[in-house]
Formats: sequence, structure tokens, C-alpha cells
Amino acid sequence: PKLKHLNVSGIGFEVVPDDLHGLSSLQTLAISNCEQLEEIPEWIDGFTSLKTLLIDNSPKLMPLPKQIGNLANLERIRIQGCPGAFAEWWEDPTLPDSPVKAHGNPDGMEMELL
Repeated sequence: PKLKHLNVSGIGFEVVPDDLHGLSSLQTLAISNCEQLEEIPEWIDGFTSLKTLLIDNSPKLMPLPKQIGNLANLERIRIQGCPGAFAEWWEDPTLPDSPVKAHGNPDGMEMELL
């Protein structure tokens, strides 16, 4: 069976490990309480089946990569407790590189940016 849901909590890595690269069947990625996490790698767009991305309480996280906009199946993003995760290009659906704009239908994606 292929991995469909992954919940990572309290792990001390600074970057999501390369070991996860290529999990094309992953539908849900939940990252929480990773106080050292600084970066979501650009290869996140390899999670081609990803529908839900949840990131909570990772205070060192830097702006998310633009490649999130390549996730055609992404339906829900929730980010909270990660003050550095946002960049103007990411939050504003009127900008050309916004993940919301990349989906073509901003109403089709649920976004919680807390």
C-alpha cells in the first residue's frame, strides 16, 4: 500500500527530509509542533496527490515555496502559529505566482491563514 496520510509532530528537523521526496500518493501532510522547522522544500510539488496541507506551530518556518501553486489537487491549506510562512506573493491571489491563482479557481480551495 502507498502512504496516503502523514502526520509529523515534534520532530527536530530544519528542513522536511529528502526521504519524503517522491511520495506522489500522499493526500494529507500534517506538520505540527516542529519548532526547528525552517523550510518546506521546493520539491513539495512532487506530492501530486496532495489534497490537504496543515502546518501548525512551527514558528521558525520561512515563506512557503511557490511550487505549492503546482499542486493541482490541493483543496485545503491551514497554517497557524507560523508567522514567517507568508510572503506577499503567496497570500495575494491577484499576484501571478500565488498558489490560489495557480489553481484557477480561488473559491475551490479552502485556506486558513492564522
